Amino acid sequence: MNTQAVPVKGISYLTPKIWSFQKWRSFYKNFTNQQPMKPRTYFLIDGFGALLSAFLLGVVLRHFQSFIGMPSNILCNLALIACFISLYSFSCYLSRPENWRQFLKVAGFLNLVYCGLTLALTFYYFQELTSLGITYFMLEIAIMVGLALWELKRTNV
Repeated sequence: MNTQAVPVKGISYLTPKIWSFQKWRSFYKNFTNQQPMKPRTYFLIDGFGALLSAFLLGVVLRHFQSFIGMPSNILCNLALIACFISLYSFSCYLSRPENWRQFLKVAGFLNLVYCGLTLALTFYYFQELTSLGITYFMLEIAIMVGLALWELKRTNV
């Protein structure tokens, strides 16, 4: 593996395959500053994301619970919360609310609350979690916080 720094557009990498914090930040800023989508699309993305989380937590991670370390009942509860968020987002998508910004704020807030709960549970069960479990939950939190901030940013346009 190549471990020497390779300059790419002014950003130095340890390897070409690893993005630095600045590169991720630049990607996020460019992604969130793009032309706004139709309001319904935000709810659709949020709904499918929550549905994916529910499936991963309730089916996949529960099946491989010994490799993750989080108790099965906690995984089920997190999956149920993700199902609720998915149901909320899909309802908003189908109902086409006039004041969509308020509903999108609620979706963003629900995502942040879910992330806070997941983070708290990750700290509470830290001793039982495996490295794979910690990695999964930290990645899920990072993605969902990014999504929530993206949604909340769109409500203030």
